[in-house]
Amino acid sequence: MSNIRWVISALLLYHFTALISHALPPPDTLPTPATIRPGRPQDPFLVRTLTPLLDRAALTVAQAEPGLFAATAPLRAVTQPYISAGLRQYWAMFASPEHRAQYIRLDYYVAGGAGAPVSVMRELVYPTGRGDRVRIGTEFLDKASQGAFVSFRAMQAAGARRRAPTDLVPMVRYFRSRFEERALSPEESVARVALWYGAAPLPPPGESLDTLPRETVLERYYGGPFGVPSAQAPPREGSEEREADILWTLEFIDTP
Repeated sequence: MSNIRWVISALLLYHFTALISHALPPPDTLPTPATIRPGRPQDPFLVRTLTPLLDRAALTVAQAEPGLFAATAPLRAVTQPYISAGLRQYWAMFASPEHRAQYIRLDYYVAGGAGAPVSVMRELVYPTGRGDRVRIGTEFLDKASQGAFVSFRAMQAAGARRRAPTDLVPMVRYFRSRFEERALSPEESVARVALWYGAAPLPPPGESLDTLPRETVLERYYGGPFGVPSAQAPPREGSEEREADILWTLEFIDTP
């Protein structure tokens, strides 16, 4: 082959290596089936037949995936600059459906002028729509927030927790700037932003769950940013709070 063909072949090999190695999700983001569920007599024939087969296949893949993820770590390290240039995509939309409802809220610590005390405003930034209404179409802001948090989880799995999360920082600062523009006076500014991740259970297929207490809590968030009492000592990363059946965990603190 000519030199130009060797160069093109090498670039294509590097490209596909980057895509394949980064397509493997971190093991802690995949739910591992605890058991192989037998088909229930009341289920349709197809469900009774396929449920144990698919559970067994999922368990096999879940057991093999951590080894594959670890084995491809050197390839991800070599191709990370190429992926970071703009190729980070998540196509496995049906491969690992969530088994819990997810929320992201931001607590803004607002400093006023002339020695005014710090106040705390709270905003739900993910999802952008109400959970109790049908949503048609795609909220690209939701996709961006979800992608940033998935990358943050991947960074945690890789052991880089002490480093500033490169995907969360721009996301948090976008919402901070939007909040400052919409809600603050020129004398006020945001001195600290705390990102809280919330998780709540979803009912198994065919079952129901009383979500009224959760919806009552979320109704307050749906109205936009609102004030909350300021604690004497701000919470640290890893702190937890509970609202109805939503468990909030403080994942990241940004101090502009």
